[in-house]
Amino acid sequence: MLNRSPCLKAHYFIEKRCLNLRNMEVGRFFISIYTIFSLTGICLAAPVITRGPYLQKASPTSITVRWTTSEESDSVVRFGSRKDRLVKSVSLATLSKEHVVQIGNLRPATRYYYSVGTSQFALSTVSLDSYFKTHPRAGSEASARIWVLGDSGRGNNGQLDVYGGLFKLCS
Repeated sequence: MLNRSPCLKAHYFIEKRCLNLRNMEVGRFFISIYTIFSLTGICLAAPVITRGPYLQKASPTSITVRWTTSEESDSVVRFGSRKDRLVKSVSLATLSKEHVVQIGNLRPATRYYYSVGTSQFALSTVSLDSYFKTHPRAGSEASARIWVLGDSGRGNNGQLDVYGGLFKLCS
């Protein structure tokens, strides 16, 4: 659910200056900052992504996209085969902080770019790292590079050090 409160001029001014910093990319981790819009004297604050987005249960024709937000909201994943054309979307109207969106009817062995958000706000930016690739059809041959990590937490310095070391080793 969106936060609605009277706009304090000073608060709005500070947030407006930060608008271009809304989704700064740091390596492969995103830092989100509240985005404030003034609408007839009411501030609408977009929820902040506190974890994710991350991908689960990929198949040749589907994938699950998950993320967690600071406030309850609806869920929208926008996607497409080009990062500048996210022309398809899957929406869930249920309000939640834990967002789980299943995307189906995808083409096998295809790269899709995506962003997550609400029906009113895009909460993540689309970058070269914001994509998934569906699995090839069963029985087809394809080469693969695999890097397997466990769920290692919430982005603290120790986790970032391990990520940096592994990324350097595999580059």
